[in-house]
Amino acid sequence: MRNIIIIFVISILYPGICSGNSWDNLIKAIIKVESNGRSSSYSGDSVGVLQISSIMIEEVNDILGFERYSLKDRYDSLRSVEIFNIYQKHHNPALNHKRACQLWNGGSVYFLDTIKVKNTEIYYNKVLNELKKIEDGNSNSTGSYKSN
Repeated sequence: MRNIIIIFVISILYPGICSGNSWDNLIKAIIKVESNGRSSSYSGDSVGVLQISSIMIEEVNDILGFERYSLKDRYDSLRSVEIFNIYQKHHNPALNHKRACQLWNGGSVYFLDTIKVKNTEIYYNKVLNELKKIEDGNSNSTGSYKSN
């Protein structure tokens, strides 16, 4: 009984840890929202399945302390997911789904801008909608990630 209570508490505090494929499904849902799974997708400076900007590449390399990623890595789905995970684990160590969406859509200081707060809530709801489809098995999602 004690183990069940511990698992329950951990799953509430750290939802990404106990949810099996939940984190992977979240990534798939974000990919669906960001690019519909197209690695050639672009919008301004943001490209690839996760719409990664050049600033994100710089920030992740800063987190790592060395230059591991280049701009061309944004077009590779697996490298993009690596970049996403490094950024999330740095700013969102609990792997909270809502926080992940807020960070990805609004940046690490999104809460300082009222418009970004509203937009990240809309974005989060879009991702949740896709996540529900994926987890219900009703998704014709192309939000998967494969190496190019």
